Amino acid sequence: MLKKYSPDDIFISETPVIAKKYSLDEILQDCPPYVPKPVKSYNSSPNRAAPSDPKTRLERATKYLAKVPPAIQGDNGSRTTFIAAKKLLTQCGLTPEETYNLLLHKYNPRCCPPWTEDEL
Repeated sequence: MLKKYSPDDIFISETPVIAKKYSLDEILQDCPPYVPKPVKSYNSSPNRAAPSDPKTRLERATKYLAKVPPAIQGDNGSRTTFIAAKKLLTQCGLTPEETYNLLLHKYNPRCCPPWTEDEL
């Protein structure tokens, strides 16, 4: 069971106490049953790996971007763009340069107003 510390326990004579690093399993072991357990991330599934062929990856990413709603200023457009960029990197397996170019040329023209190159 994890011991709860007060601020007085952590700093003795203004020297921080070095505490043991706990694994997620050790921490969750002491959680009440109503605390939800973490689920596997999207990338942990071997069936959903990004294709290794660059052309296939770019085609898949372009199809995905066509389905993403445009970013609209004042309507959480930054969040929409961030999620799209994250999915291009993690799920489509694109490099940062490929992601930037696709966002700039395929996604950005639909945004209102379009992002500047520096903002992307």
